[in-house]
Amino acid sequence: MADARLLQDKVYRQLKDKINGGELSPGQIYSETKLASELGVSRTPMKDALRRLSQDRFIDIIPSKGFKLHEMTEDDIWNTYQTRMAIEGFCALHLAQNKNTLEGKKALKNMKRSIRDMQESIENGETRENVLEDDMRFHEILVHFSQNRELIDLYESYNHRLNAIAMESFEKENRQSDALTEHEAIYNAIVDAAENPDMNAYQAVRSHMEASRDIALNLL
Repeated sequence: MADARLLQDKVYRQLKDKINGGELSPGQIYSETKLASELGVSRTPMKDALRRLSQDRFIDIIPSKGFKLHEMTEDDIWNTYQTRMAIEGFCALHLAQNKNTLEGKKALKNMKRSIRDMQESIENGETRENVLEDDMRFHEILVHFSQNRELIDLYESYNHRLNAIAMESFEKENRQSDALTEHEAIYNAIVDAAENPDMNAYQAVRSHMEASRDIALNLL
């Protein structure tokens, strides 16, 4: 039983890496049998892994045909950004309240570095993938500072859904530089917060999320 679970986890991770790595194309239907053969596993762990990927909204299973990558709907976008706003808004307030601790100072230093890296990537004309990596690092630092496993797991569960949309949105004129400016606003609101911070840090996160959400909706 334990071995079967380990194999299922391995197949799940391999498929998730393929999706996040862009190896599977949106809109294309993939054969469960063929992928199982490519990975050298039987159909049972493949079925179990695909079921989990479907629950996590990585894929949509098509009965008797296979599966395809999950395509974000308008409801998906609204729900995901509402969740992001709640989680990252809380995390911004939490960091603002703890910014003078050793861990708080370290998180802010790393956030500042991610802003600088993103700015350099944009100025040097680097790929959207590189800019997005810098962008996502900023949010990861913010959320992971909470050290709340439930929040982190929830963040990671929705984060993958937005990669393709974020990548596409970075083709929009000025979106990369606008996102950078929004990150700077979040950082500054946290740094400038008083000992009993007001809602500026949360509002900065909310403005960033609303701008990203509206662009995502326009891409549908």
